[in-house]
Amino acid sequence: MKRKILNYFKENWRTLAFLTDTVAFVLQMYLFIEKRPENRMLQSVLLIVIVAEGIISWLLFRSLWRRKWRAEAAARMQKLFAGLQKIIERIVDKTGVKRSKNTVLSGKTTVRFDKGFTERETQRSRAERQPKWRQLTDNRGRMRFLYRGMIISKIKGGARIYSSDTPSYIESTQEKSQ
Repeated sequence: MKRKILNYFKENWRTLAFLTDTVAFVLQMYLFIEKRPENRMLQSVLLIVIVAEGIISWLLFRSLWRRKWRAEAAARMQKLFAGLQKIIERIVDKTGVKRSKNTVLSGKTTVRFDKGFTERETQRSRAERQPKWRQLTDNRGRMRFLYRGMIISKIKGGARIYSSDTPSYIESTQEKSQ
């Protein structure tokens, strides 16, 4: 039983710290606003504590968002939008509104551009292509090449990688998921 409690605390200490710190922040704000002390020294100490609590709450929230809540929120949003799409489809079917094959509800959309636009886009994509390994002359470019390849392979493998993630964070999350 003690082990389960310790494991739970080890896994969720950031969440518990965030909740307690946020409650302390709100209570101190209430004390400062409703029962403002007369003593200037006490007021300044209370303000410093409130600012410190706010900073700590923000840092804990940011850490939780990056490590835990972002993936959960993304999964919930996908479920929510899938549910909304089903509801919209039912409403459309019941009302008898005819849909074309190129609507968002059917899951496919086609956009046609003039020939000049597509030629310009292909020229731009050719110019933006990454160089081949043989074309790289310095080690810095080679490291970028290898890192880009690793990121692309992880994304194709189903990993959720964001631009704010550091290489060490990406590696640690991938080790946990495997």
